[in-house]
Amino acid sequence: MNLLKGLKDNFSKEELIEILTDLVKVPSENPPGDERQISKVCKKHLDKLGFDTEIFTSDKKRVNLIATKTWGKKGRTLIWSGHMDVVPAGDPNLWNYPPYEVSVIKDRMYGRGTADMKGGIASALEAVAAITRMGKKLKGKIVFLLSADEECSSRLGMDYLTKKGIVNKDTGDAAIVGEPTELDVLITEKGYVWFKITTVGKAAHSSQPEAGINAIEKMAKVICKIKSIESKEKHPILGKPTKNIAIIEGGIKINIIPDKCSIRIDRRTLPNENKEEILQEFEHAIDELKREDKDLKAELKMFDYADSSEISPGEEIVKIAEKAVLAITKRKPKLSGLVAATDARFLINQCGIPTIICGPGSLKQAHVANEYTTMEQVVDASMLYAFIIAEFLGV
Repeated sequence: MNLLKGLKDNFSKEELIEILTDLVKVPSENPPGDERQISKVCKKHLDKLGFDTEIFTSDKKRVNLIATKTWGKKGRTLIWSGHMDVVPAGDPNLWNYPPYEVSVIKDRMYGRGTADMKGGIASALEAVAAITRMGKKLKGKIVFLLSADEECSSRLGMDYLTKKGIVNKDTGDAAIVGEPTELDVLITEKGYVWFKITTVGKAAHSSQPEAGINAIEKMAKVICKIKSIESKEKHPILGKPTKNIAIIEGGIKINIIPDKCSIRIDRRTLPNENKEEILQEFEHAIDELKREDKDLKAELKMFDYADSSEISPGEEIVKIAEKAVLAITKRKPKLSGLVAATDARFLINQCGIPTIICGPGSLKQAHVANEYTTMEQVVDASMLYAFIIAEFLGV
């Protein structure tokens, strides 16, 4: 295959490692959130490749970078999307290697962000470098969307860019989100709805429990009721929706009957569900409890959500990605979905752009101490992205 040979001949593993090292050594932790320095590093590498770059600041320290490289006035536009922020490294004593250095141990590359998702960014940059060195003129353009705040719901990143119309239906004809998928091609993802439930009781001395109303005991009833809700929905790829009671807070002193208790719930959603129906489901459950227990006072509040998303397996970008995975890795790619939420939802739902999720690294390595990706994965991802870009835009 001439395209594949040309890409391999112009690919540089050393350059790829250098790019990833540059990215990882900037601790763009979120929270607190500050993409100013990492955006400068990304811009440096994009400038070398001849991209035109624009900065969009959603808040004082929150930087989004959009870069465009045009090969021909006619033709299509392919978007490559990734986030520049990472989760905090946490306790350094849990790391065997410095979190903000790339430590290459055999085939593994350790460091915060190597999997989620600076490894993907480095692979995409080297993909464009390989295409550029080939000297082949493509039709159209590629747009890099390097966003802020993905690790904290994307409100200052892709949510901001799409609401402002900076990224819209005309930004591209198809897109790749380079989250870690072990190079499987993902065409759907779950969303989430986050709820807070608060029960209110009546404080009293612990020696006289009959004089008060124990808010924690009332919450125990609420938790059992919420856990008993069974959803009939099921998705052929994503399976069933899930619930997680993640945080509980209540009581102030051991000898006081607690007058308040709260829980926070993570409810993962499917493409055919909406947040209003789920809210009504929870409200109905609590109303039933109130009818059974006149002393139960509970308040339900939805405080955040992310829409689920899905594209057809017949989309051209899916077919090209499948072809690329087979050509690069010699294995038939797995069409799958993601149980977590990514920035793909904005491109699919708000912009109507067919978007796949595909990148180096494993989701199991995201957000953990001693995070790593493999050399094989980032190299293959780079070749994969170059192949998709060349096929979609046309050599």
